[in-house]
Amino acid sequence: MGEVYRARDTRLNRMVAIKVLPEHLASNSETKQRFEREALAVSSLNHPHICTLHDIGHQDGIDYLVMELIEGESLAERLKKGPIPTHQVLDYAMQIADALDKAHRAGIAHRDLKPGNIMLTRTGAKLLDFGLAKRVPVATGKAFNGFSELPTEVEKLTGEGTIIGTLQYMSPEQLEGLESDSRTDIFALGTVVYEMATGRRAFTGRSQVSLMGAILNSNPPPISSLQPLAPATLDRIVHTCLAKDPEDRWQSAHDVWLELKWIAEGVAEAPPSTAAPSRSRFQLFTGSVLWFVVGLLAASVVFWLLIGRSNGKSTGLIKPSRLTIKLPDNTPVALTGFVPLAVGRLALALSPDGSNLVYTANHNSTAKLFLRPLNAFDTKPISGTEGAYNPFFSPDGNWVAFFADNKLKKVALSGGEPITLCEARNPIGATWGEDDTIFFGNQEGGVLSQIPAQGGSLGILPVRDQVTDVTTLPDKRWLLYSTNPSSNPDFGLIKAISLDTGEIKVIIDGGRSAHYIPTGHLVFSRAASLMSVAFDITNQKVVGQPVTLVEGIRGEAYGTPQVALSLNGIAAYIPGVAGWIGKPVWVDMQGNVTPTEMPPQCYSSFQLSRDGKRVAIGVGNAKDDIWISDVERRTFLRLTVDGHNTGPVWSPDGKRIAFASTRGGHFGIYSKASDGSGSEDNLTTSENNQAPESWSPDGKMISFVEWKPDDAGDIWVLNLEGDKKAHLFHQTRFSEFFSAFSPNGNWMAYTSDESGRYEVYVRPFPGPGGQWQISTEGGEEPVWAPNGEALFYRNGQKWMIAEVNTKSDFIAKPPRLLFESYFINIQGLSHFVGPDGKRQLMIKPPDQDPSPKNINVILNLLDELKYEQKEKKQ
Repeated sequence: MGEVYRARDTRLNRMVAIKVLPEHLASNSETKQRFEREALAVSSLNHPHICTLHDIGHQDGIDYLVMELIEGESLAERLKKGPIPTHQVLDYAMQIADALDKAHRAGIAHRDLKPGNIMLTRTGAKLLDFGLAKRVPVATGKAFNGFSELPTEVEKLTGEGTIIGTLQYMSPEQLEGLESDSRTDIFALGTVVYEMATGRRAFTGRSQVSLMGAILNSNPPPISSLQPLAPATLDRIVHTCLAKDPEDRWQSAHDVWLELKWIAEGVAEAPPSTAAPSRSRFQLFTGSVLWFVVGLLAASVVFWLLIGRSNGKSTGLIKPSRLTIKLPDNTPVALTGFVPLAVGRLALALSPDGSNLVYTANHNSTAKLFLRPLNAFDTKPISGTEGAYNPFFSPDGNWVAFFADNKLKKVALSGGEPITLCEARNPIGATWGEDDTIFFGNQEGGVLSQIPAQGGSLGILPVRDQVTDVTTLPDKRWLLYSTNPSSNPDFGLIKAISLDTGEIKVIIDGGRSAHYIPTGHLVFSRAASLMSVAFDITNQKVVGQPVTLVEGIRGEAYGTPQVALSLNGIAAYIPGVAGWIGKPVWVDMQGNVTPTEMPPQCYSSFQLSRDGKRVAIGVGNAKDDIWISDVERRTFLRLTVDGHNTGPVWSPDGKRIAFASTRGGHFGIYSKASDGSGSEDNLTTSENNQAPESWSPDGKMISFVEWKPDDAGDIWVLNLEGDKKAHLFHQTRFSEFFSAFSPNGNWMAYTSDESGRYEVYVRPFPGPGGQWQISTEGGEEPVWAPNGEALFYRNGQKWMIAEVNTKSDFIAKPPRLLFESYFINIQGLSHFVGPDGKRQLMIKPPDQDPSPKNINVILNLLDELKYEQKEKKQ
């Protein structure tokens, strides 16, 4: 529809192409609008593989576009010479897919993708001619963005049912005159890739009618049947592109790009062959594997490669290879013991290409990020990352984001000081998506937040689960996250949430920390094992049964598995066991431990009776239940049956237990006789989650926390006598919780994050009056000494005491350290003071090094299962 002239731009002294609308078409309103549409479409796109528009104008009745002059030949001309070598097919296909992805993100569908509209130059492929381009809704990756940004009505340039495009490359919906979108271009991309690989068109016919019938009803012969040396996985990519139903295709050009990139990088299984590997495969292997291995291990990996490729039975798989990185003695991995208020957070991360390992290390009692390139011996600290935990990489691997001082930060690996992106209340779990959006669990996972990686306003996703980790899917339309309905992470759920509609699906029942890898699998954790299962990314569901890849991965109290994955099949992990199976122990004021008779289990929140003889404690299995145990006699009485139950609180006389339960649909407050007799009483009604925290010494009131929709906590007091109503005690825009009546009932201790971090405070009860800050460098979980003369609390893994006077005016002395050690905290209080005030009941984790110095690395994790299957067959 246009004529193109070679011209010189005399102002900028450059050669350009001028596209004009011929006179015989300029009078046609439809053609003129298409010409203008191309100008508008191309003007909004700036991409190395899309022809650049320099200018647009109208002179002497002629409309024209000034465009980039492209030297080369069209793909159509090149295909006259026959099929293109596989490595060039992959390069060109990735470039075209990337260009389409750019256009689709801008809300533009090309609708006429074909070899004649693709130019091949010295710098790669260039996409041309957006004359049939159409506006489509933009997928932004933000929650509930299901509304089109287009006008309510647009003038149609084609009649209903009109066929638009070039017949051989048109999708079924185009042929049927149906509405088309960006997935139409994905169909056309499949036909183009097929033709490049085979030298033949995907669909042929003796007439237009038979050609249309082939497109609507038939599939082309497999690429591998025409080109035996082509990767078998290329067939799968093209086959999915050419699905008749748009819903069955890849849902974005970026999905196609990821799959092509995976093949190009050599992750895919090679075809059976006795020939030596091609140059590109060899370069890939040396680039992705050999430089990760040091010393003699490098030679052994090369030996495995040569044997695998020269053996007549080879399938291209490499026997799994492993190594251990021994860290310097003065920089061991910092897990829970040295990161304040960060129990069970992730301590290591791998860049997407597997070239760099970042981990949190303890150096001079301060947690800090360290960088270890896997092709080097040296580890170096990353400046400005003091107090860091939960590192994660940007998609390009050039940045590392992390949390420190209740802030989300990022730092460039090339150098420079960290950049603060936003405030984050005790965050847990995070991921950096391909669209440059960061998602993380805020307020200890109570809120799922999102923010642009460049900084900006903080958004909230509509998730009411307790989020423990989060990761993105390649289609940018869905997000994976984990949640624990039970305090036992073995019974966690992996869910997916649609960023368009807010729909939530359960993906895996019994697992957490899922990551999608380009082989079409989810890799996730269960107990101390790393599992893999096939995943239908289009329909967000697993296929088949999971299999075990690696065992012996260390986990922390919240269930966080200490493992990091790269997209090309490298895994780094800290060896160990599941860290949430603990044993109740007595701990004296110097930190010395005396075991109780209670067995090791997954315990959650607990509270001692006032006489110190019984403990009400949560036990986590498929759901949480509260049990009553004699601390020294190993007896257990089950108190609850229905729902998930947590937060037990003893009455002063020891006859009743108040607790939180989901039996009403969300957490409400109930009570029951501590001997298990009688019925349960529902004490409160609210649309928000509530949990009891402390029973007043006179037995007439219970303090409890109510979590608002934004998961900020408020402290209330419930009257058990009189009006039997709840009254607000303390509320701010921050979170207040862990309330505790003093033994004389005149004071209330609690935790608040009003200063930007958790600190322990005391206020007079029932008020009014001011407040006293007890902790000075962070603190939570206040517990009164039985005589009311001290407050015990936790600061990370530092166990503190502050002596106080509550007889008249409140007086508090500066806090002092009792001891520093790691004890499990899964839910609620993690310590309770015995009646003598000289020891505390805590949950001791499994015996393992609190500061590990070794990180294990598996170089080809994706072949782990395949190799074992091959060995069994042989």
